[in-house]
Amino acid sequence: MASISRTARAGMTEAGLCPVREGGLRHEAKAALPSGRVGCRGSGWLVVRGCSEDREPVAGEGALGKQRRVGGRGLAGEGCWLVSDGVRSSSGRDPDDDLLLSAFVVCGVEQLPHDVLAAASGEHGTTLRARLQRLIEHGLVAELEPAAAGGESLVASVGRTPADLPLAREKALASRIGRRLRAVAQETAAAADHTVDVARLRSLCWSVVGLMRWELEHGLGEDAVRLARAWWPVAALATDSAWVNEFAETGERAAIEIRDPAALIDLLRIAAECADEAGDWLMAEARWVRVLSLARARKNYDVVCSTLTTLGGFYRRGGRLHRAMDVLSDLIATCDRVHDNRGALRALRDLASVLLAAGRAAAAVPHLVRAVTLAAEDDAVDAGTHAELLIMLGRAQWMSEKIRAGREAFSGALALLVDVDAEGADYVRSLLATPDDGSLPAKPSDAGAAWGSPCCCPGSTAAGSARSPSGSAAASRRWS
Repeated sequence: MASISRTARAGMTEAGLCPVREGGLRHEAKAALPSGRVGCRGSGWLVVRGCSEDREPVAGEGALGKQRRVGGRGLAGEGCWLVSDGVRSSSGRDPDDDLLLSAFVVCGVEQLPHDVLAAASGEHGTTLRARLQRLIEHGLVAELEPAAAGGESLVASVGRTPADLPLAREKALASRIGRRLRAVAQETAAAADHTVDVARLRSLCWSVVGLMRWELEHGLGEDAVRLARAWWPVAALATDSAWVNEFAETGERAAIEIRDPAALIDLLRIAAECADEAGDWLMAEARWVRVLSLARARKNYDVVCSTLTTLGGFYRRGGRLHRAMDVLSDLIATCDRVHDNRGALRALRDLASVLLAAGRAAAAVPHLVRAVTLAAEDDAVDAGTHAELLIMLGRAQWMSEKIRAGREAFSGALALLVDVDAEGADYVRSLLATPDDGSLPAKPSDAGAAWGSPCCCPGSTAAGSARSPSGSAAASRRWS
């Protein structure tokens, strides 16, 4: 069989049609059609032979549908026509079959549950069931598990690669699947722990990463970021740490690709919180350090301060007190730079706590003196917080062998507590009653809440206390 002529090929290009392979129709792709026509599988078009140049094939003849002429003499001695049926796929299947099969390609997996396939095809119930059954009969998909009553089974793609879809149609397909996957994450985040179907989440996790990769490769980075944000609150439930690392990196790469530093900071922060909850300290620290670097570069001091506060608590919980001192000192300097006295007060209190825990009482004294001064100047600081700072100052001075200064600080705390916290006042009296060469009594665990809390400054939170990612209590579980 002769190859298609240059004239025919030029006509095809001008008409915006897909090219036909050089050398004409492949032998294995021939299919006999009425009136001497030959169909080309795999190209999406039909080359029609046996027609004269002055006679077009009759529309509808041989169920060909839409027809267009390209070139004068495409095959030697015969008129050549390239015909698109406009309905049927090149493989002979319903084009919606290829759409459904393309869902596996877009998600980069071999297995998908029914609800994702329903979102991909826009079909539900018996209609989807009938389509899947037809594909099963043709050996293109297989059902891995019998569907339980009220449940759904997984479907695996085991046959040929589907025909290529137009890019716009593939993007629409990815968008529908993405909406469904986001909905699954949101439903899971809102569900009570005992109702969460962990097995179902794990069946979807790699399709989430696969879809994010596809979106990233096809200019849909914003959709990938949106999907990452939706899935982070349930990531700890989904699968193991290897998947979490891949998921985190893909989402962060998408945020970088779309040049959205705010989105990148958000994803890094959530990743760090989830890793902290799961006990993956290396991942948590690495993400928080990156958040800090990005926030500094953007001069986003709110994020800088919140991240330094979190890191201070993180290092303190891990027993890395010198690292905690470093970041809390950095936090104090940052708060001073932006004239945030309340932030500085909280950071001074936290730094002094770390220094006392490390046995460096003398070094804690100047920070506590400044904290007490800031508390006295701020009318929004309650008496309990002010008294706690004075008690801490008195302890630090006592441990530094400045007994008289320590007693003065205790007396100031007693004056603040006597009318607001009887138990706290009694404890301070026990401090004042301690002999100069004696050891100060420990703070009772049931002491008044006002002065015994970590910090009651307006807007304060204990450093590192908010460890769970927003949106789901279920996300506090470890990944295995």
